[in-house]
Amino acid sequence: MLGRRLLPIAGVFIVLGLAIFLIPAALHSVPPVHGTSRMIALIGNYLNGWNYSQPSGPNPPITVTQGETVIIQLSSADTIHQFALDLDRDGPMFTGTCPSGDNCSATFDTSTPTSISVTPNLAPGNYTYYCTFHSSMVGQFIVQGFTTSPNPSSLTIVQGTSGTLTLTLTSVNGFAGSVALSYSAPTGTTASFNPTGVSLTSGSSRTSQVTISVANTVMTGYYMVTLKGTSGSAMQSSTVTVTASPPGSPEFTVTPSPTSSTVNSGVEGNSTITIAPLNGFTGTVSFASTTNSTSLTCSPNPTSISGGSGTSKLSCSSSTAANYLAIITCTSGTLSHSASVIYHVQDFSISANPASLSITQGSTGNIMINVSGLNGFSDTLSLTGRTSPSGPSISFGPASVTLSGGSATSTLTVSATGGLYSSIANGNYSVNITAVSESLSHSTTVQVTVTSSNSSGSGALNLPLTVWVGVAIVFITAVAATVFLTRRKATK
Repeated sequence: MLGRRLLPIAGVFIVLGLAIFLIPAALHSVPPVHGTSRMIALIGNYLNGWNYSQPSGPNPPITVTQGETVIIQLSSADTIHQFALDLDRDGPMFTGTCPSGDNCSATFDTSTPTSISVTPNLAPGNYTYYCTFHSSMVGQFIVQGFTTSPNPSSLTIVQGTSGTLTLTLTSVNGFAGSVALSYSAPTGTTASFNPTGVSLTSGSSRTSQVTISVANTVMTGYYMVTLKGTSGSAMQSSTVTVTASPPGSPEFTVTPSPTSSTVNSGVEGNSTITIAPLNGFTGTVSFASTTNSTSLTCSPNPTSISGGSGTSKLSCSSSTAANYLAIITCTSGTLSHSASVIYHVQDFSISANPASLSITQGSTGNIMINVSGLNGFSDTLSLTGRTSPSGPSISFGPASVTLSGGSATSTLTVSATGGLYSSIANGNYSVNITAVSESLSHSTTVQVTVTSSNSSGSGALNLPLTVWVGVAIVFITAVAATVFLTRRKATK
């Protein structure tokens, strides 16, 4: 009988043991996000950010390799969220909907976790992931890879001969690996590499000498040769314009220097375009520029040169952080050659969390100031603040932060503590916080409300404690003096 009674209890324990063994651990125990994983987990919390409970800290950077497929498991610790990846790098938008141009998950909450598959076939660089509902949930999505840059980007080759150029490969965001080189070209045009592959370490650059040959059977004209670099899922390519010319035809070459420029938002980046004659060329060359984005503005100066040789300065600028491509086209009669210049425009953003604060008279409160580098921005930022109207005092800890392609924080302390005979008036105040770095300056505003520390409203009861202590001392001294004089008179 006892054995039969114990059977149901034993069954319960067996089922419970299997459940503990088979059911996955809660997402709160997911390890920190790191770049070598193909599957990662993010836990949303609108007060503290993504993965706030993990050792890596809130809003950890996600590092992936270009072309790698990453599955992100998404869960919520509090309320509704939506993961978004800012593909077009126009900045996070906290509207609760997926902005055009961004890659977004379905909305999710504590009862409906979801996932999103991300294949970052993006140019190597820094992007932003965020929650479309909450401004406190913003982190960096770092795409590792490499760039390829031919110099020169155009060649004029006489039929039956060859020309050479240098292909530079540069590691981006810590990429390291072996890169195999290959090409594609029209029939009769071939390319060879020396070496045929390069090994990149983090932050390094390597070069390969490229020889492009044009058979004597190739018709005169313009041809495109694509130079490719491949390393696992990462692939980059550059295009070289090859002009096949008959022996002895007057020609010219186009060479930009530098072929890549890194500047701050709103600052011009310059490249010198050099025209060199071939086979006695003496014509006038005109310059015209185009870009791959309306956000980049370019202009050559001068717009033409005569005599077959000379230089023009290509100046480009943008107010939006991103990587851009500018193409300079040089024309003389029926001859036309082009070259490209890459512009890396950098900037930073500033935000406050929370954006409003309520404190009582005589107390202090803290606000977290976050500054984030955009497109690899690195520099030291100075933080200043101004309160309007004057009232609460403010201080930063620290008063300057250093960015190195990521983000940094400073604590803004707001104090409503008055002086000996004064107090901070009740009311609403605006605190304007400004971060400055050389030519760049960005601000954000925090609203501060100061309320009474008691319910007396106004008047004498609102005087600071130090005033009441002073009054008490004066009163006690007066009473003591009166008693002393009275007793002295009575003894006479």
